[in-house]
Amino acid sequence: MRADSYLDQLQQDAINAQSKGELNHASKIYLKILTLEPNHLPAVINLGLISIQLNQIPLAISLFTRGKYLFPSPPHFAQSCLTLAKALKNFGYHVQAMDWLRYILTIDPQCTEAQDLIDSINLPPYLDTYAFDQEEQRWLKRYRPYEKGNFVYAIDIVGTCNLRCPSCPVGNMPNEIKPKGFMTLELFEKILIKIKKESPSEVPDIWLFNWGEPLLHPQVADFVRLLNDYGWPSMISTNLNIKKGLEELIKSRPTSIKISLSGITDKTYPLTHAKGNVNLLKENLYQLKYLMKQHQSDGKPMTHIYAGFHLYKNNLSEAKQMREICEELGFGYTENAAIIQPVEKMMEILEDKPDPIDKNLIDNLLVHPKKLTWEIKTKRSGAYDCELRFNMMSINYDGSVGLCCSTYAQSNQLANNFLDHSHEDLQAMKYQQSFCKKCRGMNLDYSLCDVVT
Repeated sequence: MRADSYLDQLQQDAINAQSKGELNHASKIYLKILTLEPNHLPAVINLGLISIQLNQIPLAISLFTRGKYLFPSPPHFAQSCLTLAKALKNFGYHVQAMDWLRYILTIDPQCTEAQDLIDSINLPPYLDTYAFDQEEQRWLKRYRPYEKGNFVYAIDIVGTCNLRCPSCPVGNMPNEIKPKGFMTLELFEKILIKIKKESPSEVPDIWLFNWGEPLLHPQVADFVRLLNDYGWPSMISTNLNIKKGLEELIKSRPTSIKISLSGITDKTYPLTHAKGNVNLLKENLYQLKYLMKQHQSDGKPMTHIYAGFHLYKNNLSEAKQMREICEELGFGYTENAAIIQPVEKMMEILEDKPDPIDKNLIDNLLVHPKKLTWEIKTKRSGAYDCELRFNMMSINYDGSVGLCCSTYAQSNQLANNFLDHSHEDLQAMKYQQSFCKKCRGMNLDYSLCDVVT
């Protein structure tokens, strides 16, 4: 058989395997082709696309870089590069994604999708490009926030919770002296007036929660209505273990409601949502659907309801069940590997302090905190600022200000009264905290991934 005929047969075999979803088998064939013919363009591109599907990002970059220099502007290469750029963006590698998107525009200047992605990565106009960290004595670069494109105010309208989840400070820091109570509507409105005057973002995002359970507040719907009057989006995160108030909440039309859960059976749910009732949770899920039909079927913008499922080793089989329930109800669904909060507790685990948290809980995590932070370290240069510092303000139920939404200890409170300090002063205070330096040094900060290993 002639060499070119043999390569053609290998390519056809690889394409057939790829079309059947046999990606590992197809990869082996493409590698064989490249061993025989290193400049085989279809093998370079297709193996690169398979590498993206298999989350082998460094290999994908290597292959596309080969195509980029061997074939300056091959047909359809821009579209393949766009797939790589999207993957890089999704993995948080914004720096590398921008490099490829700019390259795509040199091949295809009319590629509007590439330009839209560039716009979605570029820094919002209200953010300075750099911030000077007083503790680290160096400049840190900013990036487009992952969490929200607007400045976020996390306002804990309830200073307590009805559950005692072991992965949350309300459950794992019971001895921390923390004020408990409900925010008044009067204080909330004063806070909103101040935000309207000072917020760097014209339309800030307002979260009506942090560590507390917002649906415990008997006037939660009134808080939402106030935000609606301002024309600002409102977000609620709830464990949905409440017995009243859902109808008024749905009538008030919050922008979004996230239901936080970590299981859907009596076997798993109470372990990680301690004191929770999974049957009440499920009953309320269906109640929400009924109330949406009753009160939000008028053609106006509807509340986006979605479940946020925390993945542990012992609940992986239930994630599919929860996803199916959400599909049945027409709700959104997301899932993430569970982590331990707050950041103070994570520090204790990394420092091997005695009994910082239940060992069974740590063993139940998909990734041990030490491995998780090591993996994060391999993906960061450390040159970027923390998003929880530059794009978010955490306000407690009594009007005091936390250092960030991931801290809990009283020693990490930033100011006693949000109303007494300007936005600029509060932001400046954050960059003078030794705790932030320690947090960044342990790779616990919420920052950009800009290194591919």
